[in-house]
Amino acid sequence: MSCATLSPDTTNMQSVREFVDADHNQSHLLGWVCSWDTDKAGKDIPLDRIKSALTTAGLDEEYAKELTPRSAFSRACKDLKTDRVIRRVDDAEKTVKFQFTHEYLSSGQFEYDYEAMLELDKDTGSISCTVHELGVLAKTLLDKCMAHRTASDITSMVKRMFTERADLYPINSKGVAYFVSQSHVSFIEKVDAFLLALGGRLSRFPVPKGNDAGDRSVRDAIVSGLNDQIEQLNTIIETWDDTTRTTTMAKKAEAFKMVRFKVECHRQFLQSQAETLETALNDAVAKMLSKIDSLEKKEVDNA
Repeated sequence: MSCATLSPDTTNMQSVREFVDADHNQSHLLGWVCSWDTDKAGKDIPLDRIKSALTTAGLDEEYAKELTPRSAFSRACKDLKTDRVIRRVDDAEKTVKFQFTHEYLSSGQFEYDYEAMLELDKDTGSISCTVHELGVLAKTLLDKCMAHRTASDITSMVKRMFTERADLYPINSKGVAYFVSQSHVSFIEKVDAFLLALGGRLSRFPVPKGNDAGDRSVRDAIVSGLNDQIEQLNTIIETWDDTTRTTTMAKKAEAFKMVRFKVECHRQFLQSQAETLETALNDAVAKMLSKIDSLEKKEVDNA
């Protein structure tokens, strides 16, 4: 059975096409050990610059997700917390309210004085505050966070791109270096160009075919990575209840299809480990179907 016939029904099929189109027989490489450094990209990277770097590298600028005003305000609070305590006092559907309290040391102990109340609109990002100057400062910091990203954001972005467009298999428990199949070499080069444009760096080391130690290490990394994906899906499914949306369930079903597709594509290389993975995958799918059946029965009983 070919990989093409096992392709999962997903909206983003580019990674699947890249895998199937790759001519592995003409390559002397299994793939690459990759790691990246984003620290030199800086702490405050303009969002427009990130989107431009993505486009220039041939990547989708939508990987640079917009922050919600609430998320951006959480970041802004890091600069607002100097000499004060910030506590959420109300969380309504469209707004969230915070109390600002001045904190200072007096006679060897901390004292606290009420300072202001601030309200954030979750949709628009507008701010109202009982102390005008504090409100202006909060809005300035909020706007800055909305328009900038950190080196940590770039790292998360790179992981998301690899997850959606290729495979990342950690080669150690710390997850600081990953094996990426040769079939995704063109995508690796795009990510490399993206990071270079921001002052970062992607380091990659070739893994040749036919070396026993290399083959074993890559096989172990792939098996461990696929097992982790199955276990993560199992953990998520255990949390499903009668409030879980059917669209959420459908996405996880597609995720199982993608794992099965990866196992089949790596079957020749994985050898007997492929059967072990398939057994774990079949067990996980059975648990998912059982969970769905129990939720459907509960819905009927409660009707």
